[in-house]
Amino acid sequence: MHLTKQHAHPTSFDSRRILLILFTLTMLSLGMTGCKKAGPTISAQPSVTAPLPTPDRSGAQKTTPVPPSTTPALTSTPQPLLLPTSKPLPSPSPAPLSVTTLFDDGRVELLECQVPKAGYHQWGLAEACFGRPVPPWTPEDRKRLGEPFHSPEQPSASIDDALRQYIGQDRYEARLVEVDQLDFHYMLFKNDQPIYKITGFFTTYDMNQSLQNVGGHIVWEFADNRHPTIIIDGQDRRKTLGVEALYTPYGIDDRLVFIQKRNGKYALVYDGEPIGPTFDDVTIGYCCEIAAYTVQRRGGTDYWFWARRGDAYDLMLLREKSASSHDKSP
Repeated sequence: MHLTKQHAHPTSFDSRRILLILFTLTMLSLGMTGCKKAGPTISAQPSVTAPLPTPDRSGAQKTTPVPPSTTPALTSTPQPLLLPTSKPLPSPSPAPLSVTTLFDDGRVELLECQVPKAGYHQWGLAEACFGRPVPPWTPEDRKRLGEPFHSPEQPSASIDDALRQYIGQDRYEARLVEVDQLDFHYMLFKNDQPIYKITGFFTTYDMNQSLQNVGGHIVWEFADNRHPTIIIDGQDRRKTLGVEALYTPYGIDDRLVFIQKRNGKYALVYDGEPIGPTFDDVTIGYCCEIAAYTVQRRGGTDYWFWARRGDAYDLMLLREKSASSHDKSP
């Protein structure tokens, strides 16, 4: 009896090898596909959502299309913020200021500039009215009104209560010489010789306002709060004119200028005669806030003041006409 060698059935081995080869090829194929899909790019196109499967009545699935998203694509370029365009409203032009010449004798002229009520006492309107601002205060302006010094009769006084002025070789002084309770006694001296005495009632400001040389005449401004007046060469001009009050004398073209009050009305007096209109009020003050709006005397050529006539509000200027006279030293 011959024994025959038995061999394993080749079918099971070959099947396993074939399956292993197929599995390896499948994995390699999947790996290559994954490599191709790595690093996805961002599309700038609107995104589209894939259709959603929905079952129909027969059980089969069907897709319902979803409309593209309207969300705009992102961009790295900043977009400007657009606002409604509009033109600025034009600002209203200020009403022109009216300037009138009220007096002109060829040497000086009196000008009136009517201003709105809201502009009354606004010195900034001077340039709009007359083409130039009020000139600044200078040491020469101080000299024209007299040199302040300490009265020898009042050694304990805390202020310079006396004024000094020269006309030629003569020295004039207006000094406080005595205080009697509420009465203040002042004396005008010429070379230390008394020539006029006047008494004022106590007030909060210095009544001894100015001592000036106007055309060779000594002009003393004494601002008593009851009867302010002007003493010219030792004579009280308020009494000789028969008026209620005299204010703020000055010399322009060697002629005397001042404001007088008669029967409750104010007028500007130049070279002995009233010129221009009468006013219901002229702003005059020696103390506190109102002093900022009082008469301004500048350069020996300008006399500025605020005045009111009824509903008309005026900035007034009496000035020397000579264009070459900017500042005349005393």
